[in-house]
Amino acid sequence: SPVYAQLRNLIDMVIASAFIQQQDYYSQADWKMDVLGREDRFPVETLHAPKQVETAVNAIWKGSTLMTPIGGGVVLHPSLALATDNLLRDEQGHLKELHAHIKLDSLAKGQWWWD
Repeated sequence: SPVYAQLRNLIDMVIASAFIQQQDYYSQADWKMDVLGREDRFPVETLHAPKQVETAVNAIWKGSTLMTPIGGGVVLHPSLALATDNLLRDEQGHLKELHAHIKLDSLAKGQWWWD
């Protein structure tokens, strides 16, 4: 289902945002968020988070066993993905080798890396 791919992409984006915030790349790049940080220019709808919701239950017979999977909510803590215990070391140097092959100087003036 495409919704799971979209959720995965959203989680990846939130983790990347947490990393950018953790490394303080905003201030290092001297980015002031003059446009995106102003809600009067791009208002964001905010709603109160529900404290309790109804549980969704389905009942399925698998042979002679009644299965009743229960659905719940999703909670994201992107900074936990960046915790030291969750980071993997590049002991074999595979990532370092891949990074060495990236050439950003091949971009034309004014061209972004995603163009």
